[in-house]
Amino acid sequence: MTILEATILAASFGILMAIVRFAVLAWAPRSFAARLLRKTIV
Repeated sequence: MTILEATILAASFGILMAIVRFAVLAWAPRSFAARLLRKTIV
């Protein structure tokens, strides 16, 4: 794997994680989102 491929893969994964996190916070019930956020931070 080249450095370019690795960079693209890492960027894609980072964007995907950001989208998932945003979706969970946007659509999940507030209590569930808060609990998930607390687990993520801790």
